[in-house]
Amino acid sequence: PFTTGRTTRRVGLGIPLLKLAAENTGGGITLTSKVGEGTVITARFGYHHIDREPLGDMAETVHQAVTAHEEIDFLYTHKKNNNSFSMDTRELKNILGGVPFHTPEVSLWILEYLREGEESL
Repeated sequence: PFTTGRTTRRVGLGIPLLKLAAENTGGGITLTSKVGEGTVITARFGYHHIDREPLGDMAETVHQAVTAHEEIDFLYTHKKNNNSFSMDTRELKNILGGVPFHTPEVSLWILEYLREGEESL
């Protein structure tokens, strides 16, 4: 379970640790991948489970991933009770028409959009 495609080091712990954290709350992860299409990782956490570790600032975490890896398409969905918020970077790229995510104004807009979406839940 501890491998990576990176060339800088040969061990990757991100997905196994995500899996463990989700399973400890009665949730889990699913991973599907198709050559040439991409990989989808879905993590489900028991929101009120006593073993749910603090996830930290999800808006900032997603923001950092999105602005640092614009070559990757992200679909982030946060569900709470019967409400959900989603952000699809493919839609953002269409709206922005080629303006990079790391442009200061765009980066700030993405972070504010994520925070507002999270607050709406």
